[in-house]
Amino acid sequence: MAQNKLDNHFKLLVAISAIVLIILLFFNYIFFSSQLNEDYELQSYRQIRILVNPFMNRIKENYHNLNTEVIQKKLQEARNEVGFEAWVTDLDGRILFPETEESQQISLNNKLHYDIKTAGEHEDIFRISFPLIIDDSQQGSVIFELPRDMIVENRGEEIIIVLAPWIITILLIILGLLLIKKKLNSRYLKPLERLNQEADRISRGSYEQEIKQEGSEKLKELSSSLDKIRKSLKETLQQKNKTIRSKNELIASISHDLKTPLATIQASIEGLRDGKIQDENKIDKYYQVIYKKNQAVINMIDDLLIQAKKELSQLEINRKEIYSRNFLESVLNPLQLQYSRENTIIINKPLPDVLLDIDPEKMEQAINNLLENAVKYSAKESTIEVEAGTTEEVFKLYISDNGYGIPEEEIPYIFDRFYRGRISETQNIEGSGLGLWSCKQIIEAHQGSITVDSREGGGTNFTIILPLD
Repeated sequence: MAQNKLDNHFKLLVAISAIVLIILLFFNYIFFSSQLNEDYELQSYRQIRILVNPFMNRIKENYHNLNTEVIQKKLQEARNEVGFEAWVTDLDGRILFPETEESQQISLNNKLHYDIKTAGEHEDIFRISFPLIIDDSQQGSVIFELPRDMIVENRGEEIIIVLAPWIITILLIILGLLLIKKKLNSRYLKPLERLNQEADRISRGSYEQEIKQEGSEKLKELSSSLDKIRKSLKETLQQKNKTIRSKNELIASISHDLKTPLATIQASIEGLRDGKIQDENKIDKYYQVIYKKNQAVINMIDDLLIQAKKELSQLEINRKEIYSRNFLESVLNPLQLQYSRENTIIINKPLPDVLLDIDPEKMEQAINNLLENAVKYSAKESTIEVEAGTTEEVFKLYISDNGYGIPEEEIPYIFDRFYRGRISETQNIEGSGLGLWSCKQIIEAHQGSITVDSREGGGTNFTIILPLD
């Protein structure tokens, strides 16, 4: 569309330019034609003067003997040699040469033409007169009749010389317009047309092809901006598809993860209800299994609730001021006891006692998730260490294990929603992929941060950092 408009506009511009130049050319010709005529007359006069000068000099040299037969004969021969006619008259119009038997007289008004313009009025000849000056006074006139073909006419060449610059100018302007059109096409219109096509392609949901940066600097900037939009839309679509896929996987995973502990709880309850188990130690183990699996279900539901509220932008943080030592002991001591049969949790004391402005329930959930994660990703009878510290500005909580660790390439993704790493599959570790994600959401909602340092086979260290007001 843009190309067709340019072609139409260009044709109109060329037509207007041609018309204007033709008009200028016409007026230029009219203006210079009079000058050309004057130049032509002057040129012709000079040529005639050169042709007749030798004859004029002979007449002047022999003027006083002009009536003698010898001089008359010599002049006649000289005239015949040059190929034109010549007459010499006195001031009254009496012909002195060529001399005839009877004295002849001509009408000076009709025969004398001293200017080249009237001399050239005849079609085939130039009839021009020159005054005969002897001893500084005019004694008569010399009349010449010269064939036109003796005078070299350069009028055509002069016209070409005058018109050539204009013709060249027209051609250069047309060439310039063609070059401008080509430049506009390559630098602006073609890139714009391609950008329009790319925008149409993006509007139809095709985000794969990269947009080339071409044309002027501004168009390159525009192309770059459009490509950024394309990439953003592509990432959004990929994230949307990933979310949909993750939700589907979550439904399948939750179904499985809920079914497994609930089935275990049901089997344990049935075993206790039947009364077949009389050994107190076995009964205690059954209760521990029920408690553990029930706690896993509660944690899973808590994570799902965090995820749902985050999506609805309804994750509320109900802050209250609480001292760190009492809070940590109330959270860590039960967990230490809970996991004591599987792993050893070491709490490095004394714990710092500073005032924290937090939501205790949400923060307890985050710490519980990290400790549960450490237990799940560590071998039986491993050691998990908890330590806390402060600076003037922040409170830090460190949770370290010597478990399976995290592959380096997976570290950037462990806080992503629904993400489960390779080790969770190889070690058959249950989970929804929401634990670490919900931890990060809770901590960042407190204007804090969480970091991780890990290597595969070398354990994992998590650090929670909270600001101190």
